[in-house]
Amino acid sequence: MAADKDIIRRVKREIIRRQSIDSTRINISCTMGHVDLGGYVRPVKGAVDIDLEEELNRIIDVIMRIPGVKSVNTRYLRRLA
Repeated sequence: MAADKDIIRRVKREIIRRQSIDSTRINISCTMGHVDLGGYVRPVKGAVDIDLEEELNRIIDVIMRIPGVKSVNTRYLRRLA
């Protein structure tokens, strides 16, 4: 089973790959495979026609495929337009 630190590292890498969102204010934690995303997320400056919820759903799908991830919680992730 993947260690929580390894999961966090992989989650950060996957979020950074999404060049349509500003991920600089996203906090990531993981406990026993349960990933929590908190902080703030918004489209990158200059991005046009970005559906933030759709992007977040794609990110969650990718995170769920990381070995060891059991769940992803975005309850404390605030969306900024």
